[in-house]
Amino acid sequence: MSIARLDGASLRMAAMVAAIYGVANVLSGQAYLPGCNFAELRPQVVLPMFVGLLYGPFAGFISGSLGDMLGYAITGKGWFFAPVWSLANGLMGGLPGLASAWKALPVERTRAFVKVQVLLMLACCLPFALSTGYEAAAGSLTPDFALFRLFLPIFITDLLWAFLLIPPLLWARRLLRVGIEIRTLLAIHY
Repeated sequence: MSIARLDGASLRMAAMVAAIYGVANVLSGQAYLPGCNFAELRPQVVLPMFVGLLYGPFAGFISGSLGDMLGYAITGKGWFFAPVWSLANGLMGGLPGLASAWKALPVERTRAFVKVQVLLMLACCLPFALSTGYEAAAGSLTPDFALFRLFLPIFITDLLWAFLLIPPLLWARRLLRVGIEIRTLLAIHY
């Protein structure tokens, strides 16, 4: 699997997941994270990450950013309501797509498992650090509000969803091969 691959099948999958992601964002749009009046509790964040893992960074980026934009459009806010946050959702889907370049898939050994976990951690951290940092730098949020009431709740809950749901999804696609080593890791992981 090439890192730059974006063929018809991966583009169709990215568009389909973007549609599901956008609708799911609307449906979960009223369940806010505790202490946070902007970010929702959304297990669907694993969808763009999973597309990134399977089809590469471009497909993951498209599914995350287009899905986020679609969610805003469905609620009547417009496609470009929060472009920095749509970009962050795209990066969240794109970063796990580096798994093929980093030779993290299939997950058969500890090293590959750790690589996938690091990519998921980066996907949940970096994009939203940039978007909350942008909001703070633009003056729309105070730095302490951006960090403690926005970034940390998003990062922690998105990472928990990713750590909980990505391994079973990888297993379902036969990209997580459960031998004794991986079984032990999963027992510790969960």
